[in-house]
This record gives sequence, C-alpha cells and structure tokens, in this order.
Amino acid sequence: MKDALNEIARELLCPLSKTLAIDPVLCQDGFVYEREALEALRNKSNPYSVPLISQSPFHSKVKCIIEKLVSSGEINDEYLGGWAENRQASSECAAIEKAMEGATEGDAKCCTTVELGELYLIGEGVDRDEVKAYTYFEKASEDDDEIGTARKADCLLTGTGVNKDFQEGYQILVEAAQVERSGEPLDL
Repeated sequence: MKDALNEIARELLCPLSKTLAIDPVLCQDGFVYEREALEALRNKSNPYSVPLISQSPFHSKVKCIIEKLVSSGEINDEYLGGWAENRQASSECAAIEKAMEGATEGDAKCCTTVELGELYLIGEGVDRDEVKAYTYFEKASEDDDEIGTARKADCLLTGTGVNKDFQEGYQILVEAAQVERSGEPLDL
C-alpha cells in the first residue's frame, strides 16, 4: 500500500520544488505546481516561458488528494517538503463540502456552483450525475455566471442531464455572446 501511495505522490510532485505542493495549481501543461515556486520562476524568467495556470475547477480536488496522501503517514519524507515543517491546518476539503451544502441551499457563489456541476458531470469525488450537474450549471447561470451559462447551453445542445434542446442552447449562447462583461464581449 505504501508503494502505491508513493507512486501517486510522485505523479503529483511539483516539477520545480520536487515536493508535494501546499498550495497546488494545475497548469495547462498538465503538471501540478507549488504556486510559490511557479510565481518565483515567473518573477525571474521570461513570463512567456512559464506554464500558464489552467482554469480547471479541480485544483481544490488536487489539494484534497495531496492532503489525504500526507495525512496517511505513508508518504516518503523526501516528497513532503513544506508539509513536514509548516503545514497549515486549512482544510480546503471541508470548505468544499461546506460549499456543497451552501450550493444545495442556494447560498453558494457562482464559481462554487459551477465547480460542483463539473464534479457531478465527471463523477469526481461524487457519484456521476448529469442531472445534478445540469441543475448546478442552471443555478450558476441564473446568478449571471458566464461559465455556468456556457455549461448550461452545452448541456442543452448535447442533451446532457436535460432533454436535448438545440434551439434553447443556441439562443443562450447567442444572448451570452452579446452581453458585455467588464467592457469586453463574453468569449465563448
């Protein structure tokens, strides 16, 4: 079991610090980086040569996985880096669970609602449920969240979690493209 957990940990090591990240970010190159190490690299090198941070909603999930690996006590010390000395007791996993309750009650912020929809859409940490995913995207769209609106339209266009309705999905995309946010048209 220890070997398997360490193999998972190796896959999540920051390529810069060679340790498990305390504040992980997913980058578009597919690797998990320690935010601090990535920012330090960006500050001392050409910013265009530094991997871009992905807009994936799953960075919180990666942090939860790393926390669980560390708390197992089975991870080799060489991978722990900052976790061994100064691990903060911020439990993002608990925050996500609380946000899930809040989103269910309609209290959550749009980005959390979209993240929950994404989690249900792919079955990450929860049972895969396309209907629940669509419901969360719809809530986010009602709260004027651009990504939620785009996900809702996509679900309607593909019939994911809702009856396929090409006309409504297309109309949502057309209307969203015409809305201006922060002075610029929505980029779908």
